[in-house]
Amino acid sequence: RFVLLKRLHELTEEEKEKLHAWSKLYPALALAHEAKEGFYAIYDQPNRKAAEAEARAWLSRLSPLIATEFRETAGALNSWWQEIFNFYDYPVTNAYTESVNRLAKDVNRMGRGYSFDVIRARLLFDQEARKPTSGVVRTKSRKPVEGGDSGGFMAEFMAGPSQQRKRPVLREVSEERKVEYGPHIPTLCRLLEEGHFD
Repeated sequence: RFVLLKRLHELTEEEKEKLHAWSKLYPALALAHEAKEGFYAIYDQPNRKAAEAEARAWLSRLSPLIATEFRETAGALNSWWQEIFNFYDYPVTNAYTESVNRLAKDVNRMGRGYSFDVIRARLLFDQEARKPTSGVVRTKSRKPVEGGDSGGFMAEFMAGPSQQRKRPVLREVSEERKVEYGPHIPTLCRLLEEGHFD
């Protein structure tokens, strides 16, 4: 089984011999393995244009003997074409979201009876998990002082008599505020493994 799951270039010589022997005995298995390798080759491409060309070639190469076994994969590829190949333009995955979903499922398994909102709150607001992603931001700004006038004679003279106005006195003010970016996923995983949410 693992010989079939591994990528062809990762197989040892012994595993390649096994695969070759199986391919002779079971031609449909050989076709399925080739289709799997061809599908993975789509993601080995360096850019969108090459990946789309490889995907079209993969779809056209699917043998009728195994096409039904790859029907869902081919259907998903066709249905989500734009979204799948947008990865090459914007290489961001939803792995973070999937991690959070896995954590929520694990917490749900450990504490039967909790509602989704409670599980979500326990994950999002756990103080220990928020520590690594929290910090203090210090900013400096200039703010007017009430009743102050820093315009001076030259400013009033340049403005002219009809436009004379008071200019505020500014002073530098330092401000601090706490910034939080949500729970740290690796910390949540560690806490989960340690039984923190039991």
